Amino acid sequence: MKDIYSHKLKKQLFDNRDEVPELLKKKDKGLWQKINNYAEKFDTSVDIIKKGIREGNPFALNHFAKDPKKQNFYEKVAAEYISEIVGVEDFKDLKNDQLYLFQGSVIEKKFLRIYNPINSSHLIEDTKSKHNKIATII
Repeated sequence: MKDIYSHKLKKQLFDNRDEVPELLKKKDKGLWQKINNYAEKFDTSVDIIKKGIREGNPFALNHFAKDPKKQNFYEKVAAEYISEIVGVEDFKDLKNDQLYLFQGSVIEKKFLRIYNPINSSHLIEDTKSKHNKIATII
């Protein structure tokens, strides 16, 4: 099977790295939190870190870039790949929506209590893994 991820992962890493200075200018909450955590952890000045980012220090840019794997990267690439397969029509990427099997039907989590309001919290055993979102009836 061909590797559909490696090239795109590297490209996304570089794209995310290139966006760090702009995120700094915009005072992005997530970036500022990373910078403050790093400064506190390693007893470093926030100003030194910001200067490194502004000057394009490769370490600073790479360290504070968003990790594509924490941005549903694999799911997005797989959805793109699947939608290009001949015979696949109207492929829908479910994003972070959760689907559950309930009495032989696939339903969204928000409808679970409607169909079984009594003890519904005990009814589902969530078997989500990193790349698989599905639940089974106990």
